[in-house]
Amino acid sequence: MAMVAQFSFYHPDKIAKLRPYRVGAGFLALDAFNFQSDKQDLAFVLLGSIYPSSRDRKLSFPLYVGCGFQFRAQKWMLLIGPGISIKL
Repeated sequence: MAMVAQFSFYHPDKIAKLRPYRVGAGFLALDAFNFQSDKQDLAFVLLGSIYPSSRDRKLSFPLYVGCGFQFRAQKWMLLIGPGISIKL
């Protein structure tokens, strides 16, 4: 489970044109529903994402890259992976 706030940036020379990247921060719950284990942890994460720059796409696959800190384990972690974005 995750709760992340992402910020989008607009192009300064073009009206209503988003830049292809976003920056975000939030919390990530690791093994949140595994109640019989001591591996449950909460992590603070910083994420950056790169989106396709085409405006009229209904389906896109952004790439997420970031890092985080696990509070209980007291160690840093690296996050990288694809995502799916659907516009209705």
